[in-house]
Amino acid sequence: MLLGEDMTTKTLRSRIVTRPNALRRQRVALRMTQKQVAGRADVSLSQYKNIETGRNGTTEETGIRISDVLRSDFMDLFEFLPGTTEGKVRNEYRQAS
Repeated sequence: MLLGEDMTTKTLRSRIVTRPNALRRQRVALRMTQKQVAGRADVSLSQYKNIETGRNGTTEETGIRISDVLRSDFMDLFEFLPGTTEGKVRNEYRQAS
């Protein structure tokens, strides 16, 4: 947890989940391994595997890095769970719509 960050903030920031099979489909289409995506997105392999399979949610920042590595729009790969605070990606997406 970051200094000055309370558990509520951390919980809300982690309420971003992958759309079913979206990460895997895009990764396979790019002929990348989970290890390659994890390394380029600066997350551990186990963390990436858990995000890709939907076992764990992630933060907006990590989702952005993974989206960049997979050359995809964030909103095509991830979704915000109900109750998640408005983040940078969600606001930018709404402005572009």
